[in-house]
Amino acid sequence: MEELYMYIQTIEREKEALGQDVAEWKERELKQRADNVALTKRIEELERALFDARQQKDVLCQRVFDTQPAVRELDAGHIHVLKSQIEALQTSLDDAERARQSAVFKISELSMGGSPEKTTQDEWMKHFKHDHELLLQRAKLNMAQLQERRDIEMDVALRKLRLEHACAIEKLKLSHEMTLTEWRHDEARRGKEIESAMEADRHSARLEMKHHLQNAQIHHQVAIGTRGQRLLVDAPRPDDELVVRLALDGLRARRLDAVKKLCLIRHAFWRHHLLRRWYRWQHVAGTAKCVRTAARRTLSRCVQRRSEEAARAAFQTWRFAASSAAQQGLHTAVMQQVLSGERILRWVVARWRRRVLVAFWTWKSHSLARASGDSAALKAEITKLHDELAKTKAETWRCKRQLLQQFKQSAM
Repeated sequence: MEELYMYIQTIEREKEALGQDVAEWKERELKQRADNVALTKRIEELERALFDARQQKDVLCQRVFDTQPAVRELDAGHIHVLKSQIEALQTSLDDAERARQSAVFKISELSMGGSPEKTTQDEWMKHFKHDHELLLQRAKLNMAQLQERRDIEMDVALRKLRLEHACAIEKLKLSHEMTLTEWRHDEARRGKEIESAMEADRHSARLEMKHHLQNAQIHHQVAIGTRGQRLLVDAPRPDDELVVRLALDGLRARRLDAVKKLCLIRHAFWRHHLLRRWYRWQHVAGTAKCVRTAARRTLSRCVQRRSEEAARAAFQTWRFAASSAAQQGLHTAVMQQVLSGERILRWVVARWRRRVLVAFWTWKSHSLARASGDSAALKAEITKLHDELAKTKAETWRCKRQLLQQFKQSAM
């Protein structure tokens, strides 16, 4: 039993050790998962950085696309300065190339001269190589400085042209708005003047007609009162005809003035309509040009976006394949570790069961052996008891037979 207890304790210790190993593997798996999460976050950050870089690239391409006309309209002096700088750079490069060629020629002469003094040749070669490297470094430095200077000047010129273009557009807008407001003000003032003149003409014509009608009524009443029915039969007086003719002439003159004013109004309306058509045509032409440029930009953006989407899709597929491969490898490694742990646990459990069964069968065999010894003793005792019982029975029967014989003898 003590061995069984010791064996159970060892199995419990092994089980605790296996539990600790499983906990360590779980911690390691959690660490690996945390590392995977950190890697995914890092990949997402890199994707965001890539997206920002692409957006900056789009903005830069758009800026370059917008500033191409401005670049074409750079000042002649600035272009001349750039050309002179480029020529100076080219001359410096030519000098460096000539120096390099001369150094190479001298090195070849020294190498093929066959002079016995090897050290002097090496020194001359090192000296010329050093000079050549210095010239190359100086030329590269000059190139880099000129490139930086040219980039800075181009940036300054582009900014200046962009500001000038924006100022010119604002000035043009302000001038157009000022001319439009002035024209509208003039048209409104002219319309008000025409309306006031027409109202005054209507009022004056009404007053004159009323005055002439009143005069005609007065003359008619006076003529009727003085002459009676004779005026109805006689011919009208020349004064009345003159008055009527003058009234008709005044009416014709006023009608002509009204027709002239109506013609002026119609001319103003036609002029306003033509100006509206003209401005609308200018707006339509500018809109069409803007639409064409916007369509070009949209097409270029669509093509660029499509290429970016294709690159993004390829990157996503590669990322998914890489992540799935990493996860699959991690899963297989963890499963192999779990399976190995399960195998070890099963082997330990089988061994423990085997030891328990061996201990049980040994105990059972010992118990059976002891039981067989006790049963033999019991059997011997039982046989002894049976023998004693048989002896007692025989004694009783013998006693009974003796008593029966004595009873028979006494009866006789």
